[in-house]
Amino acid sequence: MTSEMKEYNYSSLVSEIRDFVIEEAKTTTKIDSWFLPQHLMEVERFANVLCDKFPEADRDIVGLGVWFHDIGRLRGQDEGHDVYGAEEAKRVLDDKDFDSGKIEKVYAVCRSHRCKDVKPESLEAKILATADAMSHFTHSFYFRLFQFYKDELSFEEIKEKILTNNLASFYIHDLYETRFKLELLEKIFRVIKNKQIENKRIIDY
Repeated sequence: MTSEMKEYNYSSLVSEIRDFVIEEAKTTTKIDSWFLPQHLMEVERFANVLCDKFPEADRDIVGLGVWFHDIGRLRGQDEGHDVYGAEEAKRVLDDKDFDSGKIEKVYAVCRSHRCKDVKPESLEAKILATADAMSHFTHSFYFRLFQFYKDELSFEEIKEKILTNNLASFYIHDLYETRFKLELLEKIFRVIKNKQIENKRIIDY
């Protein structure tokens, strides 16, 4: 069964939004083909793992965050895509007469997922930020990142950039401890440094 076919315990509205964004991701020319299966689907998978671990979280709010948080990227809005996603979520959910209190929560989840100028505060926001960071540990995300920066930064500078940015996004520490994340990153760095680059999953959760 593919990630796309996996069923989660969402409301009909979340399922509708999910289907809409998946279809847009399949047809847009603004992103590479890997973005849907290797990022969005991975974020959803990890988000649901965390929702299972923390059942007090509102799975619908998390699910809406999953499918709105990067919608700006699908439309060529890479810079400030956190703001774009939050605003688009608010617009769409307003039109669908979604509960106003929950709309504000979804807005905050999307707006804070990058952990930059706005930090996650609610459990749902922390789950999305963590799932987003966890998705980078699968497939070839870091290989692409090293390829992107290799002409302007040294290996050690890229490594430091990844360590600083990625580990700061892990807000749910009970599931994957910092030591495990560091060990895994070091393994990835060694593979890259040895130029043993393959477009495949590095680990399978």
